[in-house]
Amino acid sequence: MTEILFYLSDHKGTRAQFDLVCRLLKRRLKHAETRNLKTYIHVQEQQTAEELDEALWVFEPSAFIPHCLYPHHSTTADILIGCEPPPKQMDCLFNLSTQPVPAYDQFKQLSELVPADEQAVQLARERYRLYRSQQHPLKTFKMNGIYHRHFLSDRH
Repeated sequence: MTEILFYLSDHKGTRAQFDLVCRLLKRRLKHAETRNLKTYIHVQEQQTAEELDEALWVFEPSAFIPHCLYPHHSTTADILIGCEPPPKQMDCLFNLSTQPVPAYDQFKQLSELVPADEQAVQLARERYRLYRSQQHPLKTFKMNGIYHRHFLSDRH
């Protein structure tokens, strides 16, 4: 059964989601047990996919995060970004859209990245209730203040 993680940012907007994605992926790439997990990042529209692609390229000069846009480029990369239904054979899903991703339950883990916008929070609550009704294991992380820096720091 898919484990579902909600990351609640204390910042508003798409940029808050991008920053969180970059930090979570950087952290994942540092650990051997999660380094090779195939990850699909689902966004609402193609323009957002292209903006996230750019954000991943410039996130940190010393911490490149290898990735490709889907379906326009390689589907063999470990990290794909797209607004299409996710490809099969992926391990993890990051959802930056406001709706549940089709076939989300084919993944081992789903991470919902929620900015502090009131509408985004309300829609995330609806997705939370949907996942809970389907008895998925759920965890929530409030990514703000000291905990945010501690959780995503390079020391972990």
